[in-house]
Amino acid sequence: MGRYFNIVFYITILIIFIGVPLNVVCADSILDSLQVKIQDVKSDTAKLNLIIDFINHTSFENDNEVELCYKKGKELSRSTEDKTFLLRLINACAKKYFVLGKNELSEEKYETLALESNAYKNTEFLIESKIGLARILFSKSENIQAKAMLNNARTIAFKNYPKLFARILSDLSSILRAEGKMDDGLALLDSSINILTCYNPSVDLAIAYSGKGRIYRQLGDNVLAKENYLEAEKISKFLNDQRSLSAIYNNLGNIAHVTGEYLDAITYYMNSKEIKEKSNNRKGIAIAIHNIAAIKFDMKSWDSALEGFKKADEIAREIEFKILSVLNLWKIGNIYQEKQEYITAIEFHNNGLNLAKEIDYPRGVIGNSNGLGVDYLSLNRFSEAYDALFNGLELAEKIGSKPYQSALLVSIANLYHKDNEINSSNNLEFSTLSYNRDWNIEQLLLNAKKFANEMNNAENKLAALEGLNAYYQSTNNYYKISIVSKELIAIKDSLFSEQRNKAITEWEAKYLTNEQEKEILKLENEKKLTALKAQKFKEQIIWFFILTGLLGFISYIILKQNNAKRKAKERESFRSKLSSDLHDDVGSILTGIAMQSELLSMFVDESKKSKVEDLATMSRDAMERMRDTIWAIDSRKDKMQDLKDRILDHAENSFQLKNIELFFDENLADNEQKINPEIRQNTFLIFKEAIANILKYSSCDKVEVSVNIKNKHLMLKVHDNGNLDNIKIKTSGTGLSNMRMR
Repeated sequence: MGRYFNIVFYITILIIFIGVPLNVVCADSILDSLQVKIQDVKSDTAKLNLIIDFINHTSFENDNEVELCYKKGKELSRSTEDKTFLLRLINACAKKYFVLGKNELSEEKYETLALESNAYKNTEFLIESKIGLARILFSKSENIQAKAMLNNARTIAFKNYPKLFARILSDLSSILRAEGKMDDGLALLDSSINILTCYNPSVDLAIAYSGKGRIYRQLGDNVLAKENYLEAEKISKFLNDQRSLSAIYNNLGNIAHVTGEYLDAITYYMNSKEIKEKSNNRKGIAIAIHNIAAIKFDMKSWDSALEGFKKADEIAREIEFKILSVLNLWKIGNIYQEKQEYITAIEFHNNGLNLAKEIDYPRGVIGNSNGLGVDYLSLNRFSEAYDALFNGLELAEKIGSKPYQSALLVSIANLYHKDNEINSSNNLEFSTLSYNRDWNIEQLLLNAKKFANEMNNAENKLAALEGLNAYYQSTNNYYKISIVSKELIAIKDSLFSEQRNKAITEWEAKYLTNEQEKEILKLENEKKLTALKAQKFKEQIIWFFILTGLLGFISYIILKQNNAKRKAKERESFRSKLSSDLHDDVGSILTGIAMQSELLSMFVDESKKSKVEDLATMSRDAMERMRDTIWAIDSRKDKMQDLKDRILDHAENSFQLKNIELFFDENLADNEQKINPEIRQNTFLIFKEAIANILKYSSCDKVEVSVNIKNKHLMLKVHDNGNLDNIKIKTSGTGLSNMRMR
């Protein structure tokens, strides 16, 4: 019964949360908000300015809302002679589509902007269209095409549009950074910053400082990276540019993350995510989800981290953000690696490696190569591990990435140590597998530690120290073990202190709470929020009473059915017990009487012998009747098969002594089908009376008996081939009347 209540309860809760209609702010409300802003403005040009500003700064839920605002602005632009308004409108919509992750719509608008700019001979917005199209190409990792587009725009902007020229340099540096050309990227950013500092502080200047921060991060110089990001933060706060701030907070979170300052990292990530959600920046949201999952990964919350990376990858694939897809595949592979599911880890790392090669993304190639190397190492597939790790290290050295060199050196050192250990235990000569390198395990680990110290990368330093500790243990170098152990204890205390764990737990609770309240926080209009809550509350009250009544009714029906089933089981149990008791107790008594009577008839004189024999006959007749009663009572005999067997047994036993031939036919659809006990008993007694009449009054030598189901009715037919002896018939008997009654 408890199981039924649980089912009903969960169904009811599901209905409450799914069935209750929720009011949402739709496209009409966006237009209403826009109409409120422009209703008191008289001139069309002023209205257009407000519409463009509205598109730039409003958080849209979907592309339909942007399109409705665009149509409204385009309608107004027809009445103005200055076509710059139309170009600004198209540019604003193209940027908003890009933020929403709608690359196809954004590309379409930028192409329209290019056509309109050519038609109206507006070079400024022609350059804007080229910059926008290049960013879309870069987001899809089509770097060659993006670079060509930017260089074309750079040529046009060189003399007359210095600010746009500076933006182009900044965007080109991003492509060079992705290609591993760090020095060239820094040179372009320095030029961009020099140009932009001649003007008032701008968003583009903040973006340029952020670009430098990214390059220094990739070079492993977290100190310089943080300095540039903080400079960018200062400018963005002054301009109140939330979009730039969200990207800056994200990168500051990355720096705090790798240096082991988890609480700072969490704060930065949360600030970034909050801004991105307000602007519905799908690319930014995907990055934020990825970064928060990375924190959970470091806390060894594998399942929660896996869910986050998969969610981030789902958005990344939808908006064709291939670089993030590479990083997600890498991290998902690392999770399966930690869960010791190495075959699955290899699959994800291979997919990430192939995608990174396809889009020419060196960081992705290095990270997934390192992941594959560790996977193969765990499976003792040393040759494949060497290939993966040294390919990764070669590329890391080529692009000058110290963080990756540090991680790969640790992996190579661990690989060498395990390979050497296994070969030594098997008395085999260790082979470098054709790699011409100086195999100094200690030096590899010391180099890894050196890189980690230079970058202040706590995780890599911990891995290097653990590797050194294992190496010194194997060589019994107790002096160096003591030195390394002290460093290990210090860094573990800083990374895994009780205070830090408590703070992380508090953050997780705060994060979950924020996630649950996210939908409510999106509603910025207080009046609409109040009306929505009131309406929702009213609907929930109505649904509550409806569902409570429904739950009560369903519970009553279930209880009633359960009670009926329980009583039926009790009756069946009672009938089974009663039939067993009758068979065991009364049956044994009657059998004893019959046997005693037969024995007694052998010793009495002839005058009394017939009476004793009558007593034996009566006893056996009573036993036969009792068997019928027991069969009728027994709940274990309630199936069609039992009725058929009983009819057949009685007929065969009755006709055997008179040499009457029996023809039996049955057509029961389901022998296991249950039959009402009363119907079963009456049917058998009718049949028994029919057989008795045949034996008494018929001169037959053949009897046909058929039992079948027809139109949901039980049909019993008994037919003989004999003649009726009217002289023997007793009209005073009750057999036929009993049959009719039954």
